[in-house]
Amino acid sequence: GILSMYCYQQSHRGGEITVSSVQMIHDEIKRINNKLLEQLYQPFYFDIKDNQLPGNKPYNFTPIFQIKNDKILCRYSNLAIIHAQEHFTDIPRLTKLQMDALALMKSIAHREDIMYKYKLKNGDMVFINNNNLLHGRVEFEDIETNEKRRLFRIWLYCNDIMTQGHSFGYPDTENNA
Repeated sequence: GILSMYCYQQSHRGGEITVSSVQMIHDEIKRINNKLLEQLYQPFYFDIKDNQLPGNKPYNFTPIFQIKNDKILCRYSNLAIIHAQEHFTDIPRLTKLQMDALALMKSIAHREDIMYKYKLKNGDMVFINNNNLLHGRVEFEDIETNEKRRLFRIWLYCNDIMTQGHSFGYPDTENNA
């Protein structure tokens, strides 16, 4: 899917959105440690935060990286993986190799030569393809006024993108464990 954000009121300090190229992260992990990259092509459990279809479990079991139509696609949320580990006792615990792979991915995604930061200003809007870009946010601070940071976020379902592969945030009946 596509994440869309509209900035109604920017923060006083911080709050930049961050984006990192999935392709660049993938290639850098491959360069550093191909064994850990192989782990990221294996399925992980993700907490899908009550977005499951009726009758399905509240988590998905899907790889972080996959190749579809000759494109590297990514489904990654370190927080969703950690939440799944903390909240669901019926899933296996992460192995040391999986934890090392996740730590390497996170460290590369946050490197200054990989990650782009941008502070949305009032009236700015951004669209992010969740299969090709990882996104996040820098901590922010508001001043004590009525003008606190406000972003409006909309997840857009787009058939062309959804048929390319998986996208975090949408129930995936095919891979729902």
